[in-house]
Amino acid sequence: MRRYGLTITNEPVFFSFVVAVISFLRAIPYILWNRSDPGLIWHPRGVLHFFGSGFFEALGALLTLVALTTGRVVIVSPIVATTPLFSLIISLIIFRGKEKVTGRTIMGTIAVVVGTIAIALGK
Repeated sequence: MRRYGLTITNEPVFFSFVVAVISFLRAIPYILWNRSDPGLIWHPRGVLHFFGSGFFEALGALLTLVALTTGRVVIVSPIVATTPLFSLIISLIIFRGKEKVTGRTIMGTIAVVVGTIAIALGK
């Protein structure tokens, strides 16, 4: 693809990079303007978790773009729509006792997944 004088040969990687840079730039005002009394406390383990979660979020976006460019949208879209369901299951397993998950949360997650799949498969 050729746009604005640039030749982009691997679009999913390029767009994942753009998303990562924009996300980082959008976080800067929050860091600067949301100063509380103690300020930001950077623990090495917390920074590691922060960058790890950002890496896996970017990896998920990249893999979603790769799947959408190589597969059929009718098949890929419902699979991607199940993300909230997996987030709920992981939250139940990992954050047991720390994250409050009610029946209403479970029903809402299921409704979102089913609704998104119905829209993706509908005509």
